[in-house]
Formats: sequence, C-alpha cells, structure tokens
Amino acid sequence: LCTILWASSVNGWPIPPPWVNTMCEALHRHCFRVPGVVSMSASDAAMALHSLGRLKFQPPVEVTSSLSAVVVSQMGKDTATQDLVSWCCGLAGLGYKPSKPSLQRFFYACIKKRRLIKCQPNQLTAILCSLAKLDCELPPIFVASVCSQLLKRVHEWGPREISNTMWALAHMRQQLPTSLLSRMMYTLLAIEAPAPVPTSQLLPPQPQQ
Repeated sequence: LCTILWASSVNGWPIPPPWVNTMCEALHRHCFRVPGVVSMSASDAAMALHSLGRLKFQPPVEVTSSLSAVVVSQMGKDTATQDLVSWCCGLAGLGYKPSKPSLQRFFYACIKKRRLIKCQPNQLTAILCSLAKLDCELPPIFVASVCSQLLKRVHEWGPREISNTMWALAHMRQQLPTSLLSRMMYTLLAIEAPAPVPTSQLLPPQPQQ
C-alpha cells in the first residue's frame, strides 16, 4: 500500500479519492494491530506520510496521527535518515504539527544519533523547510548542529538548497553566525557568477586580408 501511494505521488497517477480513503483505512488498521504494539516499519509509515502530503490528499486526523506515531516510536534506534526527512515532509504537506514530545524525539535522533551528519544537502534543506512550514521551535543545540554542518559542507549546496535553507532559518527567526552567513552568500554568488569572457573575445575584430 505504501509503495502504491509513493509511486502515485511521484508519477502523478490520478487515484480516485475513494481508493485513497480505502488505503488510508487499511494503513490505519496496520499501524497498531495490537493496541500499543507497533506493527509497521518506520520506513513504510514515513513513506505513506510523504506520499499523502505530495498527493495533497487530506486523510482523517487519526490516520496521520497513527502513521506519525509509528515513525516517532522507532526514532532513536536505527531509523534511516530518509525516514526522518519523509516524516517531516509528509507532516508539512498535510499541515499536521507534531506534538512537543514527538519533536523532542526527532531532534534527539538528529543530534544524538548523528543523523544530520549523514544528511545530503537536499535532505537537510527539506527538513528545515518542513519545520519552517509547521512553525516549529528549534532547540539551540539543533540550530548549532545545523550551523556546524553548513560551515563544513556549504560548498556541497547548490543555489536552490542555499536559498531555501536561508529562507527556512529566517522564517524561524534564527540568528546565523556572521561567518556562516558570509560563507553562504559567497558560495551562492560564486555559483551564480557568469563564466569569464575569453580574452580573445574582448579584442576588436581584425580586418580581413
């Protein structure tokens, strides 16, 4: 079911709303077959959330809540970095702000389990933009960790990642260190700078013999 939803969201397949409703009901049943016991993997639940967010389909709140709870319950173990990204993006797409304890577990997984270090530029940008859309409050230690990664790896970021990262941090009213802001602006301007014109093109044309 999760794979079908993901394929539909990526390829833009027109799935009728009744079908999506049926899938959501089935996913909801599979989250906790036994009360209090998780019976779905974090990867499947995160994929389903991300897919529903991309499809712009608003499932019942209890479905979103159950899928989110599955991912959160497995954070801090061996949760893949992409699962954290999909969880954030899915909730942002659905406009569902997670509880404070859920966010605390997420930040713990990012920092203590060193998931930020494994993030690709587009993944970290997606996390920050999703948190910004949900108006989440960032703990100082998380911001410091993000800034540290940016200082070390900003050369890996493309123009879109840099711009979106700056927007997200500004939207959440985060004060960036001057050294980081300068590095990001320099990298952005250097990326967008036009190639130098060859000297031969600057010389006036020579008369024909």
